[in-house]
Amino acid sequence: MTFAQMVSSRFAAILVIAGGLTFAVGCNKSAPGQKTGAAAAPVAAVPGVPSAAAPGGTPAGTTVDAGPGAGAFAKEFLQAIHDGKGNPAHLTAGFKKIVAEPKTEADTAAGFSDWAAEQWLKGLAARVGAGLNVTTAELPDGTTLATAAQATGRVILRLTKAAGKWQVEWLHVAPPGTGEELTGSGDALASRFATAAFIETALADKALDEYPLAVSLLSPALKARIAPPQDAGDAKRGYNAGILSLKMSSLHGGVTGYVVTARDGGAVSGDLLEAGGKKRPFTLKLTKGPAGWAVDDFEVK
Repeated sequence: MTFAQMVSSRFAAILVIAGGLTFAVGCNKSAPGQKTGAAAAPVAAVPGVPSAAAPGGTPAGTTVDAGPGAGAFAKEFLQAIHDGKGNPAHLTAGFKKIVAEPKTEADTAAGFSDWAAEQWLKGLAARVGAGLNVTTAELPDGTTLATAAQATGRVILRLTKAAGKWQVEWLHVAPPGTGEELTGSGDALASRFATAAFIETALADKALDEYPLAVSLLSPALKARIAPPQDAGDAKRGYNAGILSLKMSSLHGGVTGYVVTARDGGAVSGDLLEAGGKKRPFTLKLTKGPAGWAVDDFEVK
């Protein structure tokens, strides 16, 4: 079945689509000064699809320790997350719009909540190891990718420098069973990242609240197909954020890893791995747009 059919079928028995349905994405703790009934902000798109260095290796055409201080910043930032002291000021506004929905009227004006971003970083503390070694690689667009291998998977960041200060514009912690190594260069490397980032965040344990990251990698066309607009606000956005979040959350559970068996441009195929050695073949279609590679379809057979 297609991705749209798969997520729809899992919710057919419990989801009644109604006009204006909304669903809060991200941290569900109550923020100080939170106004009840405030509408959730739409999930923001990732500004460009990041690519990453493979754990223990460096993609061809890149340079280790690219950018003065990039590796040191990433290492210090990850250590702070491990210690429960991750600073949301180190996240770009665009990334905070993905992982930290507004909680107050002041937040709504900014498009994100620094309090929620701080809680999101604290939620990663137990999943990020201490003293991780970081490999960095500079990309042609001037951003820097930082990758840290750990026993339970890998951590991938994309860094940008503004006004002389490093900021994080992408971060995800891959669960155990990480699949394809992120090797190569150019579009090949970027498409490998898009595949890994989507699968590793879409199939993570739902308690980790990582599906907003997966949502940010979906193409506008796919969002509209699996979560059609229900009202005027949705029409402006292009999809219903609440329905999309509910359907994305239905993908969690049961998957222990994945392998990519074939890749031809934007067409990717492989197997999702489950307990007991069971395999479920999947195909993934990527499309390249102004913002980089995005997921345009996902089918599990």
